[in-house]
Amino acid sequence: MNGYYQYTIGEHDIVYSYDGDWGNNSYWEKEPYNWYEENEDLFSEEVCLENYGYYPCYYDYDFFDQTIRRRETNSQELRLNNEENTMILGFYKSNTKETDNATGWLFAGDASEVFSLFKISNTALYGQLKYAASKKTDFVFNWRAEQHNTYYNGESSYYGEGLPGVKKETEYEHFGSKIALLHKMNPQSSFYLSTSRGFKAGGINQNPYLSIDSRFYTPEYNFNFEGGYSLSINNLTANINLFYMQRDNQQVQISSQQDPGDPNSFYYFTANAGNGSNYGLEFDSKIKIGTSFTLKGTLGLLETYIEEYTFDSGSKLLTLGGREQAMSPKYNFSIGINYNHNSGFFAKVDMYGKDLYYYSESHNQTLNSPIISNGELGFKKNKWTISFWGKNIFDQRYAVHGFYFALEPPDFINKEYIQLGDPIHFGITASYQF
Repeated sequence: MNGYYQYTIGEHDIVYSYDGDWGNNSYWEKEPYNWYEENEDLFSEEVCLENYGYYPCYYDYDFFDQTIRRRETNSQELRLNNEENTMILGFYKSNTKETDNATGWLFAGDASEVFSLFKISNTALYGQLKYAASKKTDFVFNWRAEQHNTYYNGESSYYGEGLPGVKKETEYEHFGSKIALLHKMNPQSSFYLSTSRGFKAGGINQNPYLSIDSRFYTPEYNFNFEGGYSLSINNLTANINLFYMQRDNQQVQISSQQDPGDPNSFYYFTANAGNGSNYGLEFDSKIKIGTSFTLKGTLGLLETYIEEYTFDSGSKLLTLGGREQAMSPKYNFSIGINYNHNSGFFAKVDMYGKDLYYYSESHNQTLNSPIISNGELGFKKNKWTISFWGKNIFDQRYAVHGFYFALEPPDFINKEYIQLGDPIHFGITASYQF
């Protein structure tokens, strides 16, 4: 019998600062926003004294907050296995304690300070059995039983005035398992079939202004069916995998802007959306052409669906779903060619792309990526390698993520803001292997 034990401990101090308006006073006072000029009448002495009793009563278009976070973690794992490695038994336990101290324009300005305490513990037993039905066929069974406990205590105030707190402890017990059949048809080919049940733990949304039903989300469970075939013959290797996943009580990340005139009222939430499904295939292949060239490629096809569901964001009821899931392009692909010469000279070119996709569950805005190309030229001799490489060599401008909300005064119209991928860049790499 062989054994393995590992213990880890970590402490992290993190400072996160965010400027919710993405600008400053000099930016917002200019065309086309004219924030202070457009609101001159609103902030006149007469209006200020009548409505607020003091002058001036205007405010800067400035939404800043800062979170000071401390996270302490520890984990331990014990694993035993027999000499043939056909039986594995393990124990895992982890603990996380995190404190967050946030100050600034919080919860759409309803709070100026928030203190949060998280305590998360995870305890699990797991095991695996491998049974050889014949010289060519193996059955593999593995399982994991897990207990997940979360304690949360959140307190907030508005410039010294206490606000409703959130205090909650949740505990869930999970069980996941997998059964797989592995069969080697001949020295060149094999296939597998498997079915499994997985899970994702529940948790807490910190915002105290959410309804009770929306503040806590419960675990997601999924059922998976997979099958695959592998071939390796002469200069060709290929793999194809088919999969289907049924997602029950699916967890989704959604967002909602509570106040159109306040960009810091744009909140992210995790919610349970009911059921969903994912299915598709993955294919990769590599073929050697002659003695110097290798051609390789991959293809992924994906279909997803999420049932229609509703979510109470605290200020409005959102109806979402009934479509494809976010961050799920229907296809992605890559193709490349490598050249290696006996002299040590080598060259590589590869291209990849994917279909458009929704980047959020909360709206119908999509991102589309063009075909991105990379290249590399180099020389390898003995233990030395030097290469000149370029990424995105045609300098395609493309989005990798986006946001859709009201930011710009004075009209506060919902607009799309995108985060661009890396532009063209080149480099030289030299390495020596000891």
